[in-house]
Amino acid sequence: MPLLSEDGRKASADLLFVLRRKDAGAFLVLAAEYGRLFRWYFVRATMPEWTAEDLAVELMEDIVLFKIDRYHGDTDGFHAWVVTLMRHTATDWWRKQKGATFEPIPDTMATEVPAEAIPDVETVLAVRQALAQLGQADRRILELRHSAEERSLKEIAAVLQIPEGAARVRYHRAKKRLEELLKSDRRVAERIANKSAGGD
Repeated sequence: MPLLSEDGRKASADLLFVLRRKDAGAFLVLAAEYGRLFRWYFVRATMPEWTAEDLAVELMEDIVLFKIDRYHGDTDGFHAWVVTLMRHTATDWWRKQKGATFEPIPDTMATEVPAEAIPDVETVLAVRQALAQLGQADRRILELRHSAEERSLKEIAAVLQIPEGAARVRYHRAKKRLEELLKSDRRVAERIANKSAGGD
């Protein structure tokens, strides 16, 4: 069973046309067509959801800004090219993780992408922009906490060479600053409010 629907070839042709024209909405069009697949694949490759969403956005940005200029094939080969980029992205990411190995997901496991795998692209972008506004120390401790290794506060304290209590305070302070920035962003304000109401 192919990854694309029966109208997949036409969708690929339309998407390829938009990407090559460098239209302003190219990123959103690509996200609508492939964002769900990218995130699902990265999650199935045992990446944390935070990492999977971020990597999906980075790959889409890379395709729109750079890689599309290197694709000289036709519509029929476009989907296979995108899937190859997705697999290479996952493999390259895992190679950078110390002591980790990655087994590519067989084609037979990538035939259906569940609806819940749709990435919240706007939220990912908002988080990345908010992180960029934080100080280096705040970004560092958040990255340590939410990286692929998902370090405990004790492990973070060891990396930063500070007491565990200090690491806990720094982490919660950085997390609060990030949340304050996101609360003022309309793209995620409602999501944060719902999460707080649910007691998560």
